[in-house]
Amino acid sequence: MTDVVALHPDREIDQILADVRDAMTRRSYPQARVAREAGISPATLTQVLGGTYAADARRVAAKLDQWLQRLRQD
Repeated sequence: MTDVVALHPDREIDQILADVRDAMTRRSYPQARVAREAGISPATLTQVLGGTYAADARRVAAKLDQWLQRLRQD
């Protein structure tokens, strides 16, 4: 397995984050669970969702997009 993640070209970061928020609400998932399952730190998830993440959010969004895809398969 590789650490390289790619953002699906048709998915914008804002849409991915909106989908993550929606999934968290619908399933009553706390941010800590989402962060753990997506392979990111809880602090990073908080910052990305809050719009305060100082680094490039594309890598984080790609991991969240992969998490959403796994969630849809369940």
